[in-house]
Amino acid sequence: MKSSTTVRIGKAQKLRTLGAGMAIRLAKENNDPLYSRYKKMRLLYKLLKQQLIRKYKAKGMLAAKQAVIMATKAKTTKKPSGKK
Repeated sequence: MKSSTTVRIGKAQKLRTLGAGMAIRLAKENNDPLYSRYKKMRLLYKLLKQQLIRKYKAKGMLAAKQAVIMATKAKTTKKPSGKK
């Protein structure tokens, strides 16, 4: 099942995101010790996330399918709002 969602973000959010990326890049260029800790923790985060996905993937897929079915049912059972 492929789907795409467009999310519009405001100027302030774009600026915060860009600023955070620039801060990480500057830390890397300046060989900041916090940057090396950040990279280690990020790698650990990714490894742990992969382990969790591997462990719970089957149950997660079942739950996702049920959520899609429930959302589809909710869309089809809504009555059009109008004057009585």
